Amino acid sequence: MRLTTTPNQPLKKPHLRPTALTALALATALFAGLPSPSPAVAGEPAAAPAATAAQPAAGADDPLGNLVITPGASRPLPKLGVIPSLSSDYSDVLLSGVIRRDLDLCGEFELIEPADAPEGADSSSTTVDTESWKKKGAEAIVRVTAKTTGDKVALAAQAYLVKEGDTPVYDWKTTTTTTGLRDQIHRLADLLIGALTGQNGGFYSHMAFTSGQGSIRIAYTMDADGHDLKAVSSNMDLAIAAAFG
Repeated sequence: MRLTTTPNQPLKKPHLRPTALTALALATALFAGLPSPSPAVAGEPAAAPAATAAQPAAGADDPLGNLVITPGASRPLPKLGVIPSLSSDYSDVLLSGVIRRDLDLCGEFELIEPADAPEGADSSSTTVDTESWKKKGAEAIVRVTAKTTGDKVALAAQAYLVKEGDTPVYDWKTTTTTTGLRDQIHRLADLLIGALTGQNGGFYSHMAFTSGQGSIRIAYTMDADGHDLKAVSSNMDLAIAAAFG
């Protein structure tokens, strides 16, 4: 990560002094294009304001026609079911939670809530009942499992398309360490997003940024999902740019 710092000094407030020409230019720009009011004549009612010019009708001279934008209109997201974990293994619980959060944050799916999952759904089951998920409105299903042995963790994941039945369209396995577990989970989330959308996600990455108040600016790093936030510069320095490189 590349970090640029300068000695911590009080910040000076910007000083602007508009001139008479500046004020005149602003006033001219403000009133430019407005019609001058006609002088009132004693005994006569004031003239009504001019009607707004009619919009051109759609046609050859108006290629855009009437463009109607409806607030909140968007394509419906495909519903995705993440099979709940009923395991007491911490690695499996972490895997299920992080995968679910990454798939939710990516914005490509509408996740079915765990409480709405089909009765008896369990990620440790060797079979996936796609028909029961179909009744819940799911178009795709994700199953992930983790098993810890010592300091090693075996990860596995499958993705299913309901219309394709009980055969997974994506199958992935790997082994990692307990210290590198979270990074591998993010990598898996990216691969699952790619398997279901055609383009991998970006959660197997880190962010660098600066934040603070007044003359205090500190550089921080964190995971793409907001986890593991930590300061990487001193409050005795003024961090003005933070970047990996």
